[in-house]
Amino acid sequence: MTDWKHPRDGDLPPEGVTVETVDSGGHHQDLVYDSGLWWFPDRSMYVYYTPQAWRLTTEPGPGRRGG
Repeated sequence: MTDWKHPRDGDLPPEGVTVETVDSGGHHQDLVYDSGLWWFPDRSMYVYYTPQAWRLTTEPGPGRRGG
């Protein structure tokens, strides 16, 4: 999938679903949006930023956890 959504425009992913995100520096990270925060997929910690964009993933890629 290549359709990037933008959280700052109010377009948020479904809660509890792992999505691919990209930050302002171009770094890609799988995160889970839940209860207004962006979490690592294992829920060990949330990140201190709002990603620039996100998109649904269809299957895990290299270096990714399943979602």
